[in-house]
Amino acid sequence: MPEQPNVRTMQILLEDWIELRDWSANLLRTQFRFGDPREILQSENRGNAVIPDTEWHYRTHGIGVEVYQEDGRAIDFDFDTDSLGFKIPDPWRLMIFAETEVAARRPMAEFYRIILSDTDHFKILAAEVIAANERRNANKSEQATPRKPSDQFALNPGAPVL
Repeated sequence: MPEQPNVRTMQILLEDWIELRDWSANLLRTQFRFGDPREILQSENRGNAVIPDTEWHYRTHGIGVEVYQEDGRAIDFDFDTDSLGFKIPDPWRLMIFAETEVAARRPMAEFYRIILSDTDHFKILAAEVIAANERRNANKSEQATPRKPSDQFALNPGAPVL
């Protein structure tokens, strides 16, 4: 049976969130010359500031950070709990990300607008897609070779500039 369009859109949204999260963590690491992007949470780095030599800003909070542009594009993520040191977004955080992508008129904005039109359905669909992603990742991690924590933030030379 083919996937429902809204399920695929939610999968793409989650993939976009993960991609921007990883890119943002790497941006923090490289622009501040951190060994680990979690260093942004150290007391001397906390606050709200411009990321050097970029059009991006950051705002720290608790165990996480929001990385954003003036045009409204933003991602908010926490450094905790999963095997890579990040927490997968909950439906609420994924909804906020979808709203910022729509506001910034990103390429998938019209598709995201459709799934945002019904908040209750969005939350249910997001929870299902997130759970399926976590199951898939759990199966992969059982078979994967362990990586050094710093590997997750390595630059991908073929990756698009966001």
